[in-house]
Amino acid sequence: MTSLAAAAARAGTLDDAAEAVRTDPAMTLTLLTPAAELGQLSGIGWYDLGLARGRVGDLPSAVASLRRASELRPRDGDVAEALAVARSMLDGAPPPVQPPALCWFLTPFEAAVVAALTMGLAARSLWTRPTLGAWLLWGLGGAGAAVAGSAHATMRDAPVAVIQVATAVRDAPEASATRSHDLALGSEVGVVAEEGAWRLVLDGENRRGWVPQGALIEVVR
Repeated sequence: MTSLAAAAARAGTLDDAAEAVRTDPAMTLTLLTPAAELGQLSGIGWYDLGLARGRVGDLPSAVASLRRASELRPRDGDVAEALAVARSMLDGAPPPVQPPALCWFLTPFEAAVVAALTMGLAARSLWTRPTLGAWLLWGLGGAGAAVAGSAHATMRDAPVAVIQVATAVRDAPEASATRSHDLALGSEVGVVAEEGAWRLVLDGENRRGWVPQGALIEVVR
């Protein structure tokens, strides 16, 4: 569902929805947040929502929304620029935990399609005239499919979250545990494990520790 489709379903017309998305961040939040909570927004929808959240001053939520937009639209310069601006407005955050390298320019689905097409071309060549080049193309397609599958599994099984309030990171999942370091507002971390109301997180500097679940905004996938 695109941002305008989600908005139009509530605002009544595409013109009204488009105007709301462009000029009224509060209205945009009202229109798009329900779909976001269900994970039903497109990349453009997450982009619009991220811009609106940034305009009302909710930078951690803006980063979370724009990060999801960048996962769905990895080659979109507007999304990349908006995410960079939102990150630049946050002080003290470590480097963001990075997605699989493949996802910097392709979604896992797009990579799987490219791999399937490559293997299809190779299979046709092998059927008509087996050559070393055709076998190499087949192997390249197979490797691409494996990489796409791995990237998809990583995106599915390795949640990413944004710190919504500066918080102490503990050595164990309890408030009395030793404080190892702090994570600033807007830090982007990977969620490695869960225990009760605590989450074991990994930041972009490869530091691990436990934080309360309430300190995190999970990037919806």
